[in-house]
Amino acid sequence: MSLPHNDLLVPLSVLALEVDASADQLAVRFAAETLVDDLGRVCVDRPTAAALIAEHQAHQRAAAAAAEQAERDRATQPAAAAAREAEDRAAAAREARQREILAADPDLDALTLMRMTSGDDGGLGRAGRRWDELAAAERRGDYGVMHRLPPLPAKEN
Repeated sequence: MSLPHNDLLVPLSVLALEVDASADQLAVRFAAETLVDDLGRVCVDRPTAAALIAEHQAHQRAAAAAAEQAERDRATQPAAAAAREAEDRAAAAREARQREILAADPDLDALTLMRMTSGDDGGLGRAGRRWDELAAAERRGDYGVMHRLPPLPAKEN
């Protein structure tokens, strides 16, 4: 078999240095594609070597990106943990306040208790305002987007 010109061959020993692998590992991997040059070195052709180097560089970039992401994740963990702790403390304080209120007035309904201990009206106030809007639209005979309230009972005079 005629060998390609030596300038077109890359010794596995040189390639091994480039891709952090041993020449023996590369010889096993490329067993069907290896050639021996005029100096007796086991080689592969340049396109095979170029493909291996490109694959190695892609793995290095992926590993670097994964390491950067892990570092960003480690950096954000304390802030997230602090936020969860603050949320847990607020929930514990709210529950303690609810127990105090219920001890003083055990007949208090749940909605009133939630409003008294929510701190701000938050979603509860928004929901109440939305209900008022829907009820007002129904009284006017208007209909909102994708809803229809049942008719209000007629007022008795």
